[in-house]
Amino acid sequence: MNKVFFKLITFGLIPTLILAMFSCEPCEECGPENASPYFKLTILNKTSLDTLNADNTRFKNDLTTTKEALNNPEFSGKSDSLNAQVAIIEDSIDILADLIRITKARLISIEQINGESNLFENAQGGDSLVNFRIPLDPNNTFSDYIIKIEGTDQSNNLSVSYTLKDSVIESRITKAAFDFKVESHNYDSINGPRGCSKEVCISNELTLYVEI
Repeated sequence: MNKVFFKLITFGLIPTLILAMFSCEPCEECGPENASPYFKLTILNKTSLDTLNADNTRFKNDLTTTKEALNNPEFSGKSDSLNAQVAIIEDSIDILADLIRITKARLISIEQINGESNLFENAQGGDSLVNFRIPLDPNNTFSDYIIKIEGTDQSNNLSVSYTLKDSVIESRITKAAFDFKVESHNYDSINGPRGCSKEVCISNELTLYVEI
């Protein structure tokens, strides 16, 4: 068993993640009110998910090894210590299972867009969301974004194009974006826009799904 890793994740990483897990709840439609026109962005942090899955596998292997030691007469004098380790490892596996579930649900925090922070808030006052309303520039036919995810050093670029027309959105006369297209990006993968009706992509109805 990797004792250094075991202490790190048990007494350092896991408590921090627990706090984040219970302080932020999913919110289906959150972000700046009346942010028109906009599109919705949902992000899967596959890098974190892969790491969590690897950690989960490692802990399960440690659990098997520790239980085997409990049944080995050679370690009969260490049963109390081994039982304590089993309890800690099982608790860690339960916590990882919750974190994996949350990550799969695409609950995440955006730290900055184009250098601006504190752009989003969920119903509980946190900043972790499933869907982010990303405003489009109503004075141009394209918008460029540099999007930084909280807790990572990585920034992703996204460029979209569209045509603008006067429309009524959220009971206001405003600009609506049609013919929405992704022009370029550096995400690991991107899917969408989804939500187009009759092959016409209209802002505020669209969602992009990306992986980092």
